[in-house]
Amino acid sequence: MSYVLHVTLSPEQHTLEGSGRVRWRNTSSRPAGEVRFSLYYNRRGAAPSAASIEVTSLRVVSSNRDLLGTATFAGPDQRPDEDRTLLRVPLGEPLLPGGEVSFDVRWVARVPDDAGIGGVVLLAHWFPQVAGAGDAGAYDVTIGVPRGWKVAATGHETASAGGAASEAHRFVQEQARDFAWAASRDWIEQRTRVERTGLPPVDVRVLARPEHARQLARMTAATALAVQRGRESLATYPYADLTVLDVPWTSVHANAAYPGLVTIATHWLEPARSTDLESAVAGVIAQHFWRQAVGFDPSAPQSMSDGLAVFTAARLGQIVVQHQLDSTSGDGFLVHRFFGGFLPYVNRSIRFDHAAALASADGTRAALALATLERYLGWPTLEMVLDEFGGRFRLAHPSPDDFLQVASVVSGRDLRWLFDGAWRDGLVYDYGVGQVTSETAPDGESQRTTIVVRRFGEGTFSGSSRPRTGGYESGRAIEVEVGFADGTIRREHWDGRDRSTSFVYESVAPVDRVAVDPDHVLRLDTKQVNNTWARTSRGPSAATRWAAHWLIWLQDLLLTCAALA
Repeated sequence: MSYVLHVTLSPEQHTLEGSGRVRWRNTSSRPAGEVRFSLYYNRRGAAPSAASIEVTSLRVVSSNRDLLGTATFAGPDQRPDEDRTLLRVPLGEPLLPGGEVSFDVRWVARVPDDAGIGGVVLLAHWFPQVAGAGDAGAYDVTIGVPRGWKVAATGHETASAGGAASEAHRFVQEQARDFAWAASRDWIEQRTRVERTGLPPVDVRVLARPEHARQLARMTAATALAVQRGRESLATYPYADLTVLDVPWTSVHANAAYPGLVTIATHWLEPARSTDLESAVAGVIAQHFWRQAVGFDPSAPQSMSDGLAVFTAARLGQIVVQHQLDSTSGDGFLVHRFFGGFLPYVNRSIRFDHAAALASADGTRAALALATLERYLGWPTLEMVLDEFGGRFRLAHPSPDDFLQVASVVSGRDLRWLFDGAWRDGLVYDYGVGQVTSETAPDGESQRTTIVVRRFGEGTFSGSSRPRTGGYESGRAIEVEVGFADGTIRREHWDGRDRSTSFVYESVAPVDRVAVDPDHVLRLDTKQVNNTWARTSRGPSAATRWAAHWLIWLQDLLLTCAALA
């Protein structure tokens, strides 16, 4: 499938006029009697201020036969499409498997009102796109804008030409799922070439708003580092060109990933110790890999792709944050912003994972499930799983079940017991210490201690999909650490399926502490405060630590306010 398109933007009228040639191949195993075009802009509604798109001409190239007269707006169930988002075009003669047909198409569109916020016009899904094709396509797009406007887009810019009133910019990209582009009159830019060991270089173009000029060097450095070392986090950038677009920090298009084009939102005040910028760069590079280079089945829930993006963004973010802070820690500092988000305050006493803060609730849960899988299998094994999955399913619309299959084969373990609860069913995981009781043993010299460990949630972290054999447990995933006053430590295991289990000890030294999941393998545990029990209360020491943190924060805040007064 390929697109050769010409489009002209009229910023003042908020309109596009386009024409082009679309070549489509029937990759299915059955003859195709029709082709469907997605008109995404019509999903915005019919209000005068909303986006819209209208196809004005559609012809078969080989015969110059008009197809628009027989086209209808209808969904897969043949019911009328009131939003006019799916244009069904009968071909007249069935197209055999492997056959190709080319169309000449013309259209006009009104762009969304929010596409031009802050002097930046950002457009995606802006043309009649073959629907349900699944495969990535090749794009050759020429974009016309008023003279003096700059253009950023998917792919490599091969040529540009200027006239008295307008300019044209041509971009070419192979193997892309979509084509996005943006235009502005007042960008400032910086370019660099990133060399990568064992991989082709990437030409990076960073475009910033004029008011963010002081952040331009940081944007470029963070992007170059993320692209260069993305392989370490398995978020390898797949194209030869990357454009990073700085959009206003209130933009709805912030932190979005399109083929070859990603967006970040930068604040005007960005202290050196604030790493929001670096975390945003890591986040969109990770998004680009899993949502564009791999791209899960769009009809499936997006929690898996969101979780993979958050998980790898956290790992990639550690690299760029460490570089910016010149630190051994991969976490940034907690940043508070006052006066409507304008004035930043960096709290150096509290570390914070900014990548996780950009995630949706479903994405965060899926990322915690992957972190659980990492701690259960070990990073070397999970690294092989992600590497195999990303390589095998590049541009292939995989499903969560495909990930499960790869993970099980590579690790050599049946992992459905975790996937069903964590992803498919969304169960709540919560294990903890239920009760600890002690009494004098019959010998009068030792103590008999009974420890009850409970499963409070519905999710079971068993370690095996096999059912129990009689009274014998199947799985050893839940670990319980018991510490005695004389320094002795015992480690017990449980398959976590019953609502509770008990461990009984007879010892001279009393039980001093109990910890369920002491290594924090189950990152999905929603209430970790009940995971430990201690013979003596530790409340005073904990309160002292929290009070010290709060006083340091208050001191820094008062000093900051005094400096601004």
